[in-house]
Amino acid sequence: MKVRAAIRTKGDHAQGMGDVTGSVALAGRFKDAGFDVIIVIEDGLEAALALRDAGVDFLTVGGIPEDRIWREIGPLDVTVVNQLNSSRDLLALLKRRTRKLVTIDDVGEASRSLADLRINPLYYDAGAICDFAFVPLSEVFREARSRAGRVDGKVKRILVTLGGSDPCGFTPRVVDYLGETGEDTEIVVLLGSAFRHSEKLDEVIGRSPRSFCLKGPVDARGMTSLMAGSDMVICSGGNTMFEAACLGRPAVVVCSTPFEVETAQRLMDAGIVVNLGFGGDLLRRPFVEAVKGLMEDFPARAKMSREGCERVDGRGTERMFREILSTLGERHERSGDSAAHG
Repeated sequence: MKVRAAIRTKGDHAQGMGDVTGSVALAGRFKDAGFDVIIVIEDGLEAALALRDAGVDFLTVGGIPEDRIWREIGPLDVTVVNQLNSSRDLLALLKRRTRKLVTIDDVGEASRSLADLRINPLYYDAGAICDFAFVPLSEVFREARSRAGRVDGKVKRILVTLGGSDPCGFTPRVVDYLGETGEDTEIVVLLGSAFRHSEKLDEVIGRSPRSFCLKGPVDARGMTSLMAGSDMVICSGGNTMFEAACLGRPAVVVCSTPFEVETAQRLMDAGIVVNLGFGGDLLRRPFVEAVKGLMEDFPARAKMSREGCERVDGRGTERMFREILSTLGERHERSGDSAAHG
């Protein structure tokens, strides 16, 4: 009989899309292993569109009582909750309907007392697995590592990507500040599927002394291509920061929300990124100095590239999957898995 799994997550313009992205990666690994898997989301249009584009089966809670959704799904072997601070009512409901309950990046008290397994690569919490090596990235990032190439001595292209939604609208501010960089460096600005600040961005670009290349939403494979072809990345403090690390791209981090600052600082302490903190506090001069300083410091960029590749190897989804299997007390092998388990 197939193992039955579900993932409960959420994502929208206000929160961001990182949890949805990670959930898609984990659902794909479940499917590869022959699991029956479904994702359950709250009523978020951006999340629904992302899941539809990824070809993942999902249900939307919307105005339906949540217990009704889970009764219709039926008994489960494992339920993964991938979101911050889940309520005790939600986790208690799910625990009654599943054999094992797993939480990802949940630092709430309910998770500590109810989850059978806690994996927190982004947000440290005592008692959880908090290693960066468990960040659930799409498999295409692991595949693209060998093609990313070494860091070049000269920064010819910078990729700006502040997540799928950029909830506080920091992209226009960053683009405005980047007007002080020279025209000999191409700047590509990637806008996510839930980005809602185009009018302000157009205004800033219209008065900037330099040009920018705007790109629309891309899938994981498109993101790897853009990152691998860039010499530096300016990104938010969520999954994108780890994607850059996996590909060995030095990054300047502008956190989209205050709760990302702690995670970005952990990566800065590990020598992987430059953390400029919450974007709402970002000032022009410190930003320009940080970006120009990193552009001109090839040894620092080379070291960040090496540290990122070493700490984030793109196998986080596989490690997470195997921890879940261990919690279930099951074994599952596939070709190449032994190499992925390091």
